[in-house]
Amino acid sequence: MSGAEKGWATLRPTTTAQYPHPAPRPLYTVTCNQKIEAAFGIRMPVWEDRIEPFVRTLQWH
Repeated sequence: MSGAEKGWATLRPTTTAQYPHPAPRPLYTVTCNQKIEAAFGIRMPVWEDRIEPFVRTLQWH
């Protein structure tokens, strides 16, 4: 049970700008696999091509 559920903690919405962190973070980031492919020859599959096979592994038979 969390502190919020027990009543001793309060959860409040916040933004990235309001939350202190040690390094500045970009507001918008996209994962780019080009460096992995160039350095190691590993090509990441497009997620849309892999979602259906993954979901099938979750189904109970």
